[in-house]
Amino acid sequence: MSKNQWWAAGLAVAAVGWGAQQFAPLLIMYQTRLDLSATTIQATFGMYVLGLIPGLLLGGPVSDRYGRRRIMIPTLLTSLVATTLLILGGTAAPWLFAGRLVAGVASGAAFSSGAAWIKELSPNPTDGPRRITIAMTIGFGLGPLAAGTLAQWSPWPTTLPYLPHLAITLIALPLALAAPHTSITTPATPSTPTPSDASAPTPCSASTITNSSPAASATTAPVTTATTTPTAPSTAATATPTPSAAVSATTPTAPATGANHDPVGGAARALGHPRPVSEADHRPNRTAGHRPAAEAVRGGQRLRESQARVPVTHLGGDQETASRPWRVPEVRSRRFLTVVAPLAPWVFGSASIALAYLPGLVKDQLPGHVLIFSAAVTVLTAGAGIAVQPLARRLTHPRLLTTVMGTITTGLLIGAAAAATLNPLLVVLAALVLGAGYGTCQLYGLIEVQRLAHPTRLAALTAVYQALSYLGFVAPYPLAALTRSIPAPWLLLATAALATLTWTWTTHHTPALHSEGGPTGL
Repeated sequence: MSKNQWWAAGLAVAAVGWGAQQFAPLLIMYQTRLDLSATTIQATFGMYVLGLIPGLLLGGPVSDRYGRRRIMIPTLLTSLVATTLLILGGTAAPWLFAGRLVAGVASGAAFSSGAAWIKELSPNPTDGPRRITIAMTIGFGLGPLAAGTLAQWSPWPTTLPYLPHLAITLIALPLALAAPHTSITTPATPSTPTPSDASAPTPCSASTITNSSPAASATTAPVTTATTTPTAPSTAATATPTPSAAVSATTPTAPATGANHDPVGGAARALGHPRPVSEADHRPNRTAGHRPAAEAVRGGQRLRESQARVPVTHLGGDQETASRPWRVPEVRSRRFLTVVAPLAPWVFGSASIALAYLPGLVKDQLPGHVLIFSAAVTVLTAGAGIAVQPLARRLTHPRLLTTVMGTITTGLLIGAAAAATLNPLLVVLAALVLGAGYGTCQLYGLIEVQRLAHPTRLAALTAVYQALSYLGFVAPYPLAALTRSIPAPWLLLATAALATLTWTWTTHHTPALHSEGGPTGL
């Protein structure tokens, strides 16, 4: 697999992210031109979440079953439709609500399936969370910068800001079509072997990533993830896999017949399921009715039958996932419920407060330059999220979690000071700190999700996590609504107190979780 194959998937995710956030610096413009209240304009921003959550929850499981590219292509087309509706929004507010709703659907499908696609196209899986965060953040940053700049100085401020997104999406479409198609498939149950194929290797695989790029040759082999391919025991020479065999992570050669060998237990452990396989799982299927003459063939048969009889729970539940694609059992795990779920809303809660709420507090201090100021704040928020990635990767898990919530709490306190003094420079500083909190929080959450998820449910669990994280986009709406009766500094101080409670809760549960085993570093 080429180390640059993930770029096409990354560009597709960045293009959808561009379309999602290009609207952010234009909020104040629409409020003035269409004579909308602050609550109404924040509601158009929050409408995005109503489309995003079903897009996430449907796009992830569907891409797990049918493939990433098959979801990403219609998603890019949907993003084009959303931008077209936003262009019409310069005439009436209902078009803005419709455009933001459709943009949310496109973003949800793109960020769940696209995150899994980027990870699967990365030669080193540990690079996945960082690349996903960078791709999304580039779109989140460049989109508002281009839109805000064009809205500030162009003669058609409700139309020209959206044209760059239409162009970049049209560029991303053919590149995504040419990118390798990855999908999670369940191998067929092995049939009873004949003497001619008894010694052929049998993949004991939980999932298969199939490279079906249009440019790929017909002989390109599928790439198996988290698999082992044991060679059948034999008293003669060891069989050599054919070129069409799956490329496995490890290919151990089984000892001679009669040795104490546990290929099925090894496969289960390789997939991250330490529970030992029972003795009964190694017994041959006596109902098959096939009695090969040669002892070597009988050994191959027993190996195949033992693999076929392993319960699906030992190998991650591929058959259960195929029949129930919407079921994500990892969501009920203790780690997800006590750490990932409480942390997730702060990913975009921190970013949305910085780019959608704070600039409006100081708009009267920037007459004639409020649009470009809003665009600059959005870019700085996204840029800080990218810049912090190298530092965040060097931290161990407990220290990274402390850094995440400590940074977000600090940014909210600076935001409260900016609201009290109406100082634009403090808004910029708060945006930088909250952007760093967004970047580290997103990285931490994606790492946890990829540790918890079985390969056949990676996009589905990512979708659940992203749905929880995007609830944070609603944060500016209640803040804007309550500002009428409660001063903004006090609202931000209360939000900082809530962040501190989340910090205390998650760090309290993290040591016990990491003591259960597994690596804690990045």
